[in-house]
Amino acid sequence: MDIMARVVALMVLTSPVSGYSGGAPASACATMIPGHGGTAHTSVAPFSLTVSSVISGCVINSIAVTLAGTGGTNFRGFLCQARSAMDSDTTVGTLADDDTTVAFTNNCGAGSITHSEGSDKGSANFKWTPSRETSNVHIVCTVIQTTSIYWVKAVHAQVSPCSSAARATLTFMASVGVLLAYVL
Repeated sequence: MDIMARVVALMVLTSPVSGYSGGAPASACATMIPGHGGTAHTSVAPFSLTVSSVISGCVINSIAVTLAGTGGTNFRGFLCQARSAMDSDTTVGTLADDDTTVAFTNNCGAGSITHSEGSDKGSANFKWTPSRETSNVHIVCTVIQTTSIYWVKAVHAQVSPCSSAARATLTFMASVGVLLAYVL
């Protein structure tokens, strides 16, 4: 092998592939594709996303969201976003930390949440709070098991925010319930 081929081979084999232990970089916000090499898996992701129950079928204030490995599967990183549609890159509402065991950051804005350290995690808990959404919202996650093993937008759940009229009605009903409990 000539010297030039050896130099090129050495450069390719030693080029760094880096993970982002500080969370998803800004370049991943729209596509949700991590920039650390490898190819996204297309198999069923060994992770689940669950949302807390909602009142009368719609979200009034906020809901708890849990991203978890299934069958003991851990993950090192994630980027979750509340999107107006699965194929949209517009985020809605606010995703916020609701877990004392996992460090989070919002590198991609209020409608997104990502890890801020690269240790193994069995689950991550956060909450989604709607702003003025009245149509369905999709919580969509890219999950990174290792630097080269990841699933892009493969874990998701749909939630239904309340219309402003339904929100007002449910808030009123809750207030009446508190008042009746106090009186009785």
